[in-house]
Amino acid sequence: MVRKCAGSIGELVEGPMWCKKRNSLFFTDILNGTVFEYIPKTEKIQHWKLGTYVGCIIPGRDRDEMIAAVDDCLNVFHPEDGRAETLCRFPMADGIRFNDGKCGPGGQLWIGTMAVSGQKDRPEGGLYRIGPDGRACCVEPSLAIPNGMAWDLEKGIFYHVRTEEQAVYSYSCHQDWHTIRNPKKSVDLSGEKGVPDGMAIDRDGNLWIAMWGGYKVICVNPASGMKLMEVALPDADVSSCTFGGGHLDELYITTAREGQAGGNVYVADAGVAGTYPYEFCWKEEEEK
Repeated sequence: MVRKCAGSIGELVEGPMWCKKRNSLFFTDILNGTVFEYIPKTEKIQHWKLGTYVGCIIPGRDRDEMIAAVDDCLNVFHPEDGRAETLCRFPMADGIRFNDGKCGPGGQLWIGTMAVSGQKDRPEGGLYRIGPDGRACCVEPSLAIPNGMAWDLEKGIFYHVRTEEQAVYSYSCHQDWHTIRNPKKSVDLSGEKGVPDGMAIDRDGNLWIAMWGGYKVICVNPASGMKLMEVALPDADVSSCTFGGGHLDELYITTAREGQAGGNVYVADAGVAGTYPYEFCWKEEEEK
């Protein structure tokens, strides 16, 4: 069963992230530079305008600390009082913005950039890794729409969606989780309706992939490429998903607005549990 928990709340609603410390769901409206928090217990929704674009939001070190990718920098954002401070700058070219991003098990932020125009045939973006000291490294250049990310700790694999190729790539990871190598197309989604966007991983190692233009989220076994199930939605442009709730067995799903429809957040019973997001433990200036 799918239930709407936030209706017509934004334009490009994206990047859902379950915050264990606050028992709430954070997400963004990328194109309006806004961060939202949904508290299921009270069904309260609050929001903060942080900039022109907000690509993603991830947990920081404390309960009252989130890290948001805003315009050309990372911000430390405090939801208790709405304060936002610049953590570090990012060398962003004109016409480029942040897209999907998550912190990895090595404590570094992995984030994609793409053209504001969103054109699939213009590979002006890339996949970057930003360390706790604020230093950025491009690990995959010349990508058009880098999207969902997930890590399988048991198998030592990093998964990454390349929307323009309608595929999920897998990489082998170094033991420190800072280096990826041997890219391979693991899941070919060219036969599915829509294109892959955001992504989550469950505790069995299966990938849950939002299908933009496909009215659904699909669950895929990345080892075999087999589709195991799908969650149907009333909105066309399904942008991302994540596991949340007290037992991490609820699948929260975001969609983008198309005409008068979309721009919503849904929750569904996944029947399986996911994993908590990793925290970005940034270093303050005196710690460097």
